[in-house]
Amino acid sequence: MRKIKVAHIITRLNSGGAQEIALSIASGLDKQVFETIFISGSQDINMDMVKRWEMEVKIIPELIREINPLKDLKALAKLYFFIKDNKFDIVHTHTSKAGILGRIAAKLAKVPIIFFTPHGSIFHSIYYGPIATFLLGRLENFAASFTDKIITCSENEKKDFLDNKVGSCDKYITIYWGIRQDNFLKSYDILAKRRELGMSENVILIGNVARLVPEKGHLFCLESFKIVVDKFPNAKLFIIGDGILKPDIEAKINELNLNNNVIMLGYRRDVAEILASLDISLHTSIWEGTPVAIIEAMLMAKPIIASRVGGIPELIEDGSTGILVSPYDKEALAQAIMRLINDKAQASKMGEAARQSAQDKFNLELMIKNITKIYDSLVESKIRNKISSNAGVYN
Repeated sequence: MRKIKVAHIITRLNSGGAQEIALSIASGLDKQVFETIFISGSQDINMDMVKRWEMEVKIIPELIREINPLKDLKALAKLYFFIKDNKFDIVHTHTSKAGILGRIAAKLAKVPIIFFTPHGSIFHSIYYGPIATFLLGRLENFAASFTDKIITCSENEKKDFLDNKVGSCDKYITIYWGIRQDNFLKSYDILAKRRELGMSENVILIGNVARLVPEKGHLFCLESFKIVVDKFPNAKLFIIGDGILKPDIEAKINELNLNNNVIMLGYRRDVAEILASLDISLHTSIWEGTPVAIIEAMLMAKPIIASRVGGIPELIEDGSTGILVSPYDKEALAQAIMRLINDKAQASKMGEAARQSAQDKFNLELMIKNITKIYDSLVESKIRNKISSNAGVYN
């Protein structure tokens, strides 16, 4: 029997959790059963990441994250013709913009099976105003009407879409993210890594791994960290990641006189080793889906302090596998950091509990198994049954 042809679509393949997850799904499908290609816009492509997942990528330059009617129409047309010409059996779209354009193109091209994975909710986005958010919500509802399944990464995300009247409950299925765990379960030479990074053994080392974008909450994180430094001058904060907010973060560091305590490391390929060297891992998002960075820190057995937003409470059990605080509450964040600094036994206990939870719940094989199960079910009912009843159509 011939292979099932699958296209995954996303606006960009930059360094982000959504991109890693989307690529891992596409790459993880059984190559004896599925023939898979990725379709992406040309913005900020991380070729290291693409090569790591060994994925063939078709570039459509007009497929961009921002709303641009002319480019959006061109992207829609190019998606339609590419999908139609290649006769895909499944189109799986990722993130809101690619989700809307990709699903419309797939519907026009009469693709038998259409999926959508939001990777976070647009309804709390700081990028869109209330009018744009309302219109996007209506477009999401329209696209949901011809989507076979909407795969959410948390029950919170599913609830958010349903509360905003996008599709019906039977359209949704929640599958928790899974990642490659091997790099995050290794033993690393912590002291050697600290020396390489210019950190002595007695430094209290805290890390924040995230893209430098407004929704990740770096500015309020810095204000909170200032409170910590006033009590613990030997505390240092690594900011790991890159993005558009870099100049604002640098300005905030100067404003708060934190130049000796905050180190911006930029994009790094050695995140696992850096995580191993940390005492505490911070995740200060203002809104969020299910951040891969938290799963990575959990696997490294790091005590985690994170914002109580989006899917994060489904990752972290407050008081057991980490500490949850409200976004923007710089005093609560500072108190949580100082609590873990003062109680190393509790910090270690939380880290070990987090590792066990992540190993059980967020492994790549389980995620691929669950995704494949949905694919197989719809392939059986919408393609193979049709082949049987109408021989030759899909030969």
